[in-house]
Amino acid sequence: MPYDQSEADFNEAAYGMYLTYELQRWFELQDDLDGIALPPTLQDEADLGYDMSIPRKWGFLYLQFKMPDYLRRSNASEWRIFGEPYFRFKVKTDVTANGCIQHNVLCDLEAEGETVSYAAPAFLTSDELTDYALNDGMYSNSAFPLPSDLGHVPARSNHCFAYTDCRDVRAFSEPGPSVSRGFDELTSRVRGVVGESEPIVLHEFLSRSAVRLVEVIGASSRSDVGPSQSILLASSSVGLMPILVSTE
Repeated sequence: MPYDQSEADFNEAAYGMYLTYELQRWFELQDDLDGIALPPTLQDEADLGYDMSIPRKWGFLYLQFKMPDYLRRSNASEWRIFGEPYFRFKVKTDVTANGCIQHNVLCDLEAEGETVSYAAPAFLTSDELTDYALNDGMYSNSAFPLPSDLGHVPARSNHCFAYTDCRDVRAFSEPGPSVSRGFDELTSRVRGVVGESEPIVLHEFLSRSAVRLVEVIGASSRSDVGPSQSILLASSSVGLMPILVSTE
């Protein structure tokens, strides 16, 4: 639907919270997958509710929530591609304290075989947010572009993703091809990663994931925290929400 406003009247925290709740409800309804977002207060992996002694196939879905602008004028930079109003969010290309470019870190995680995605709404009003949150409409009205759709970028360069809806998502500075980046594509990738993993106990999986995540992100390893907390700390340093996914 067309909008008269140029930005959402809800914030990233509200969007991320309701989308995360909906994703967890979605996982609860699946016969072949379980999924739970790691809570920020997590102290021990036993708190996740899984039997620690039973091997399962595991994976992580890492999401970075983004809030788009809504471009309504024909002189907007990407208008010539879409020919109609569209949504756009910028990717972070600043150099972090540990010397990394955040978007490139997400690309590196994806290259390591992790399921990593941006998540951004294709709507702007708080009335829509309320309606979608109550009726499981968050993920079907969101776009989930992959870091690799843009690829590695130079430090402090200007790059963005733009979309009219989840079926027409493009990476810019130079326009990339139109790709479909909806929830079906995202969950297909999750199923592929989890289905191809080896069955191991949860602690071993989390320990391996923590080591890999810390190495890719370039964060400092801490001996005073467990693997689940290491994953939380490393994920938050690059703005990611880690969702643990598994199947028997």
